Amino acid sequence: MDGHATHWAIFDFSSLSDEALKHAYLKTTEDTALPQPQRIRSAARSHWAGRIVLKHLLESQKIKDSIQVNAEFGYPFTHQCHVSIAHTEKVAVAAISNAPVGIDLEKKTRPVRAVLEKLVTTEELDRFHSGRWVDTHGIVEPELYLWVGKEAVMKASGLGLSGGLKRVHIQWNQGAPFPIVQDLSGPLPLKNPQLHFFSVGDCVIAICYQTTELNAQPIRVAIED
Repeated sequence: MDGHATHWAIFDFSSLSDEALKHAYLKTTEDTALPQPQRIRSAARSHWAGRIVLKHLLESQKIKDSIQVNAEFGYPFTHQCHVSIAHTEKVAVAAISNAPVGIDLEKKTRPVRAVLEKLVTTEELDRFHSGRWVDTHGIVEPELYLWVGKEAVMKASGLGLSGGLKRVHIQWNQGAPFPIVQDLSGPLPLKNPQLHFFSVGDCVIAICYQTTELNAQPIRVAIED
């Protein structure tokens, strides 16, 4: 793997059948597919797609290490690099790096204003809305940037949402990539993390990375039905 870059990939699995997804997933793991009664159909499809896109991304960098899950905090990892996965019911994304990395995505139409008090302070929200950088094209509620950005940072720290989103502050006035101020004490220490946002189709994607360059173009994963 190129140690000077953070790589990411995207996988639109919306048109694939359940069997095609399951078959591709079983090629990525030694485990058997989860029985249908244990997962609702949409959750099973998203789980399979997440592992598929991550496996393809690892193989693109000639990494054949198995994907494991941290027992205490639940984040995925390999022994050769840091990894992160996210998905909606139709699209899955993954990122890998030689330093802690986090990726998150949401549909542009997802409503977030009703839960903003859990995400940000009034001062932070004011700073966000004063940033003219924000490209809200196709995004119903621009505050969605706050949601996906903070989730990406929390995932990079290894804490996930349990760490508290208000402990992450995005420096909107600095320009992209956006510096992060945080006081997280997670299992994966972050040093000078930064955020970059992408608009892909009907989704907004946030990637938190550090110490490396970020490949602007994702690998696009495709499998046959």
